[in-house]
Amino acid sequence: MRSKQKTVFIALTFVIAATAVAALKSGTVFAPVPGQADDAPPVPGRKEGARPALRGGPEPERAELADVRGPRAVGRIDDGAPLGPAGTTVIYPLEVDLSLGLSHAVALPDGAEPIRTGANARIEGAVMGSSGQPLDATVEFLHGPNQGRTLRTDAEGRFGASDLWPGLSLVRATAPNGLTVEREVPLARLSSSHMHISLANTSTVAGTVKDERGRPIDGALVKVDGRPSYTNAEGIFSISGVPAGRPLIVVEKDGYALARRSAGLGFRTNIPPERLVITLAREASLTIATGRRAGVEGPSYAVLLPSGGADFAGGDSGFPWFMVNPIEVPASGSVKVDGLPPGPLTVRLFHRGARSRPALKTVHLTAGKTGSVTIDLDAGPTLRGTVVRDGVPVPGAIVELEAANQTVAATAGIGERNPRALLSLVTPRIPTARDVARADAKGRFEFSRDPDALTTYYVSARTARGDLVGAAAVAPGQSEVVIEVAPPREVEGQLVLRLPTSRHQGLPVEVRVNGTPRDPGVVLASEDLVIEGLERGLWMLEARWDGKSVLTQTSVQIDEGATEVRVPLLPEGAIAGQSAEERRRAQSGGPDPNWRR
Repeated sequence: MRSKQKTVFIALTFVIAATAVAALKSGTVFAPVPGQADDAPPVPGRKEGARPALRGGPEPERAELADVRGPRAVGRIDDGAPLGPAGTTVIYPLEVDLSLGLSHAVALPDGAEPIRTGANARIEGAVMGSSGQPLDATVEFLHGPNQGRTLRTDAEGRFGASDLWPGLSLVRATAPNGLTVEREVPLARLSSSHMHISLANTSTVAGTVKDERGRPIDGALVKVDGRPSYTNAEGIFSISGVPAGRPLIVVEKDGYALARRSAGLGFRTNIPPERLVITLAREASLTIATGRRAGVEGPSYAVLLPSGGADFAGGDSGFPWFMVNPIEVPASGSVKVDGLPPGPLTVRLFHRGARSRPALKTVHLTAGKTGSVTIDLDAGPTLRGTVVRDGVPVPGAIVELEAANQTVAATAGIGERNPRALLSLVTPRIPTARDVARADAKGRFEFSRDPDALTTYYVSARTARGDLVGAAAVAPGQSEVVIEVAPPREVEGQLVLRLPTSRHQGLPVEVRVNGTPRDPGVVLASEDLVIEGLERGLWMLEARWDGKSVLTQTSVQIDEGATEVRVPLLPEGAIAGQSAEERRRAQSGGPDPNWRR
């Protein structure tokens, strides 16, 4: 959804540009007009004077828009309502998102699900400095279904992605000065979540840590947004410079269970220590061991969840399960986990080529004591394969497995029926949804597969040096696969979006590639949209205009040369444009902030 600030900024940009043209003709020099601030965290709009991204000469790993030819001046009509770039009356851009699903070209079996099916949650945000300036920041997904994904802000401090897996994610934004902000962000399917970080007008978060008898705890480690502090003899901690939003608070102390809190924080709204009181329970411990064994050699991995499933994760207070999951259980012996909360919890064990019997075990933990659980492994459904080069096995290759629909596979893996359960707590990577193995001396590898998750799997392989790569798609029910590897081809392709011929004026366009926004531009009525500098592989494509879907998630193979995708229809507003009244309302924000909904 488009924020009020963005529409105001777009319209303001049009007005400034028109004024600039007049000023240049008259020889007048003027300073740019700053944008207005309001009570919400700043959401930057377009940068004034942003150059259009032109065809030819792309920066490394940058997708470029089609050449924008023709007039760039801002036009006006008789009633004074501003027109868009190049005189167009279309004021909302066509938003195009491209994400690389697999950096290889693969042959798809009949009926195969496209890679990253269901990865349709969106995040939008910005990272702004202490003076309101945009920051060159990184945004990392530390835990959850998108673990390992990294986004970067653009020149205006904005970041975003529309191809994320639904579920609760722990996200860290890192500013150039090293300051970090960690937040839990719920990502729902086909919805947008926001994470706006402003280092201006920050607050102080203070609190008191006590035991179950109400006595203060000295020396507890408290992390607010990932930044550490320790409690004093009165159990009080304090951290300043915390941006508005919902900071994540995690408390650790030997002998006590870990604790997690999430609290709302406004601009310059300090939280005093007496208002935020965190009570730590005495810790319980758990020993996990495997009994009867099956499957390939190597460790197993246990996942602990609250008894009753993900819906009992604790809301704004509870236990930080992401800090203990997954737990490696050695092939011989057992592992002890400390710092757990007293009470019932469930244990699930994952092992390549095996299934745990039973599928889960429930254990009731007691404060100050160590519980134990032993889980047997039986042979289970597997996906086996071989990595070869010209028919010769390639030993030691690194092989990655990815379910086409990781949400379905992960939900089944933790024993839930409704994928919305993944919004209740930060879950670890589930091996039946995504896993990594190494081929043996004969080039063989093996993965577990969940028979209840009927999904296409994509398997890729590479040597440790990366000099040989390959991939394959595996249909549901297929149990054997051969991956042929070869030297990687350093090629760049382009994607051509064939736009409807009914267009008669320019169309503003914004493109994001792998979550990084590119320079905006305008595609004239006689042009198609050309995105260059795309590496060879299997990409996911999605396009929207003013919140309306233009292209749903589409799988596109990019190779050397041009790949064409036809856009069959555009909303009427993207062709006919917006009326003078609509443009005026966009400029002023409208009498009702929801007037377009």
